[in-house]
Amino acid sequence: MFKGIIKFISEARTELIKVTWPTRQQAINLTLTVLGVSLIFALYIAGVDFILTESVKWISGLGVQNQIQVPSTQIPVNGDIPEINLGDVNVETTPAN
Repeated sequence: MFKGIIKFISEARTELIKVTWPTRQQAINLTLTVLGVSLIFALYIAGVDFILTESVKWISGLGVQNQIQVPSTQIPVNGDIPEINLGDVNVETTPAN
C-alpha cells in the first residue's frame, strides 16, 4: 500500500520538475487578461439581460407608465367596522355541538 503512495509522490515530483512555470510578470499579465475578459463578458451579459427585460416589459404592457394601480385598503381610525355588502348570500348558522 505504501509503495503505491510513494511511487505516486515520486512520479508527481518528477513531472513537476519538468513544468515550465511562468515568470511573475507573465502570471500578473495573464491574471489581468482573465479579469478583463471576465469583466467585458459580465457587462455584455448584463446588457443583454437589461434589453430583454425591458423588451418583455414593453411587449406585455407592464412599463412604468402602464402599471396597474391597486387601491389602498384603509383601516378606520375611530374603530368602526365598515359595513360589508354580501349581496344575495345566505348564511345559516347552526349551534356547535
